[in-house]
Amino acid sequence: MCRCGQTKDPSSRCDGSHEKVGFKAPEKNLDLGQDAIITVLPRGPYKVTSESNGNKVLCRCGLSKNKPFCDASHKNIEWDGALCPRE
Repeated sequence: MCRCGQTKDPSSRCDGSHEKVGFKAPEKNLDLGQDAIITVLPRGPYKVTSESNGNKVLCRCGLSKNKPFCDASHKNIEWDGALCPRE
């Protein structure tokens, strides 16, 4: 999954563009919990439900300023999660 927001891949997968733009991912330890259930929300983020670690929403469009978490940036563009057929 692209985290820099620069991928040209229509399914939002990383294509190495982060190396060209100098993107450095923030160091965040993301523990979803062993009981995590991940749901893909149409036109939105990944919803992670976990009794042990709480609920989280993870960016799927690649534009969040708070990666890996969703900040609702996808609502500011015409991003369509349906274009990610391999999920």
